[in-house]
Amino acid sequence: MAALAAHQIKWPIVSMPEYVVHSAVAGLAVGIVEPWAAAFVDRRLSRRLQFENDVRQSLKGALYLIVRVLKLDWDVAIELSVNAFLVRRPLRRPWEPILYRIARESVAIHTPSHIRWTRGKGVIGKCWERRQEYGLDLEKVHGKLRYCTKEQWRALAPDERIGLSYEEFQKVKHYGAVGAVPILDAKGKFIGCVSVDAPGETFGALWNSDGYVRGLLAQTASTIAVLCKQAR
Repeated sequence: MAALAAHQIKWPIVSMPEYVVHSAVAGLAVGIVEPWAAAFVDRRLSRRLQFENDVRQSLKGALYLIVRVLKLDWDVAIELSVNAFLVRRPLRRPWEPILYRIARESVAIHTPSHIRWTRGKGVIGKCWERRQEYGLDLEKVHGKLRYCTKEQWRALAPDERIGLSYEEFQKVKHYGAVGAVPILDAKGKFIGCVSVDAPGETFGALWNSDGYVRGLLAQTASTIAVLCKQAR
């Protein structure tokens, strides 16, 4: 469960901005930081690294089971990724919380979109907005729109745009099947989500079949919720 401060949701195991950590470490190098402060920073960094490693292990297990159980061909498996996001309030815009990716596991390297995922934006933003699992075959929904103009995009119904601006759509228009399940704390508060990205032709197997993948992602989300609580 993410630690809560007044009007701010922070990393579950980091109570200071990264630039403060970096400054403290740099300060130690020139002898201007007290040893106790350096030890504190070191402990916090160690806990964060351990937390992120535990999350990655959870995602890695989910990825392996999805590929194995669905018997995905290699050309499909390399497009698959499983991600973990947590709600975070950035220092520059604390009034606008975002979903910040803390880990990703995939067979091949995937380039991040660098989109600010806010509530209601994209599949993961819809998962946040509804506080329940949400999936879309974006290849089916947006495939015919890959070469649309800005005016055509703006003329679409809000549900078709799923909160994306035209510029943001250009970054993710190649996406296929995407599904997300919420990470909830012990009180049922949304603190993040686990998502899966795959080629569009796999959407039926991922999201509409026997519910195995949704159940697996929900189990992974529960594991991460426990890790967040332990890392407080």
